[in-house]
Amino acid sequence: KLIVNFKKAILMVAGAALQKFTTTFQNEQEIMMNIADMLMYTYAAESTLLRVEKLAGMYDEKKLAIYKDILNVFLFDSAYRINKTGIDAVNAFAEGDEQAGMLMGMKRFTKIAPVNVVAARRRIADHLIEANKYNF
Repeated sequence: KLIVNFKKAILMVAGAALQKFTTTFQNEQEIMMNIADMLMYTYAAESTLLRVEKLAGMYDEKKLAIYKDILNVFLFDSAYRINKTGIDAVNAFAEGDEQAGMLMGMKRFTKIAPVNVVAARRRIADHLIEANKYNF
């Protein structure tokens, strides 16, 4: 559901920007960069999610826990980054009620449950230190 919402945020921003600029959109490189960043974060988040789902069929819960930590931290960070770049793009072309509505949409589409990233990152670091190598 979260990845689907990330995609909705991209479509919302890209669609509104294209409607606003139509034939001059190619001159709006900063907005295109924001949309491209949103796409990259979403692609990486979805790839990470799919990899962990694949591993779930191969590993027990104990071994899978570290991968879930990695996924949770990455999704949490990606939600923030997608929100930030989307807001930057929206603020570059929208005003008034349209802007307010799109900013509310960005908030809704990037909403994620709180994650204790400090504890998760410590568990990830402890795992790497114990293995004495990068094994992901």
